[in-house]
Amino acid sequence: MIKTIFLRRSVISYCYYPAKPKALKSPMMGWSSWNNFRIHIDEKLIREQADAMISSGLYDAGYRYVNIDDGYFEGRDNNGKLFADAENLLRE
Repeated sequence: MIKTIFLRRSVISYCYYPAKPKALKSPMMGWSSWNNFRIHIDEKLIREQADAMISSGLYDAGYRYVNIDDGYFEGRDNNGKLFADAENLLRE
C-alpha cells in the first residue's frame, strides 16, 4: 500500500507501507566459554555446555552458538596461525 501526503495541492512525500509487517529475526545468541572457564576447557566441557543449552531450553529460545573463546589452541605453526589442541579438543 502506498500513501501519498498532499498539502496545498503539492505532493510532499511518498511513504511505502508493506501490506504485512515482517517478523523480526532474533539476534545471534550463544554461550561463551571464556566467561566462566577462561582457558581451562576441553572437549568434554564444551559438549556438556552445548547439551545444557538444549536441555535448559536455551536452544528453543534462539541460542545457537557455542563460542570457544580461548584455550582451544596448542600453539602456533611456522606462519603464526593457531592450531587446535588435538589431545583435548575438536576430536570427531
